Amino acid sequence: MSILADRYGRKPIIVATAVSAFLANAAAAFSPNYIVFLILRAIVGASSDTYLSVGSVATCEYISEKARAWITVVYNIAWTLGMLWTLLVTVVTDDWRWRYFITVFPGIYAFALFCFLPESP
Repeated sequence: MSILADRYGRKPIIVATAVSAFLANAAAAFSPNYIVFLILRAIVGASSDTYLSVGSVATCEYISEKARAWITVVYNIAWTLGMLWTLLVTVVTDDWRWRYFITVFPGIYAFALFCFLPESP
């Protein structure tokens, strides 16, 4: 996907994979059986890996060399907040489908990326 991002631009690849991960996550909450759930999770995994990888390259393009060390801090804070969000959802509901569906709500940012994420400099 990095090759496609170089060819077509970082923004379309990041947005497309973030949206596909969001949609596959939401669909997984309503999967009729385990096989469909696994297929949707595979799509989520491939999409998530893509927007995280391409996004990290885009971040290095946008941020000065002196500030790049802080990217790790921001990434770890975001990961920690995601874990806390998951914990909060677990406390609120007992149904795994609702848990899974609620945890995709932060993925709504994918739709905002199209408006606010600039193309590669």
